[in-house]
Amino acid sequence: MTGPPSRRFLLLLVAAVVFATAVTDSTTPGQDGAKTEVSIAPNQAPGNVFGGEDVSLRFRVAGPRPAAGKVVWRVALGTATVKAGELSLGAGDVTVKFAAPDAKDGVFIPLRLTLSVVAAGQPRPAATLEHDLTVFPRDPFTDRTEWLKGLDLRLFDPKGTTAKVLTAAKVPFEEIRTVDALADVKVGVVVVGEGTSFKDERGLGAALPKLAASGVAVLVLAPADGELPVPGLGGPVGGLGEVAFGREMVRRLDKRLDPDGWAGDGPTVTRTIAVKPGEDGIVGEVAVGNVGWTWAEARQSPGRGRWLFCGLAVVTKWDAGPTPRFLFARMLEHLTGPESGNPKKEDGR
Repeated sequence: MTGPPSRRFLLLLVAAVVFATAVTDSTTPGQDGAKTEVSIAPNQAPGNVFGGEDVSLRFRVAGPRPAAGKVVWRVALGTATVKAGELSLGAGDVTVKFAAPDAKDGVFIPLRLTLSVVAAGQPRPAATLEHDLTVFPRDPFTDRTEWLKGLDLRLFDPKGTTAKVLTAAKVPFEEIRTVDALADVKVGVVVVGEGTSFKDERGLGAALPKLAASGVAVLVLAPADGELPVPGLGGPVGGLGEVAFGREMVRRLDKRLDPDGWAGDGPTVTRTIAVKPGEDGIVGEVAVGNVGWTWAEARQSPGRGRWLFCGLAVVTKWDAGPTPRFLFARMLEHLTGPESGNPKKEDGR
């Protein structure tokens, strides 16, 4: 029969527990005595890139940095390692660099980047982050030529910037050069080019709800200035009674796209719409910067008429990454309905 544990054995047991806690604890007392955790978070790290390009993702480590610490990272496709490495943990951010695999037209590659902050001699990481990254092809309209033609797209673009981008992207469209000519459009999609002034183009704002009420889909891309009526705000007009406003619609259209932080100079959101009383009822005033609604939409029910305002710099930042061009494609799909067809090769949507 065994007796009670000895005092020496109990002291050794307590010491072992304290040592194990010190080894695995990733927190450090702060100035007020509270423990501060080590954390790692994206600082400038988009969620999508083009295939074949050099990727540079920046992350910030917050909290007490472990002595002789390092960041261990791994890019994986499923269980296969695409690239891996280690970075020394200095005073600034850490930047992970690697070459993205090539993405064939119509093929999207889901990657996962795992980063761990590791202190010298520690068995467990002080902090770990998983960052999902999708590799996109460059063409958002692969195998969709007939679908694009069927949209019967008309472009009103006094500045000409949107026309140049869509022409380079091989998007078929007919250019509408005057506001009066819009009255002749009976079917299809009308796009108002980015940077159009509703102050200068008199009658444009009033013409667009009439088009939507007649069954045409209308897309307004980040106008320069002015006021425009928002269909349905004063009550249903031509069946346009379903009105909605939002500040984030990008991920609702495609969860793989980035709602902000697009690469390149200048902000992602260039214009918003603010609702206010006007002479002829409630109107939307175009505002510079992120001060109003980034997204406004009116839908005809029943019917195919749509009216959509988007304040994101889709055209200006077309080449900044996958999101702008694929967002444009998703907006066309959204406006024309699922019966127009979605890309069949895009898994994970």
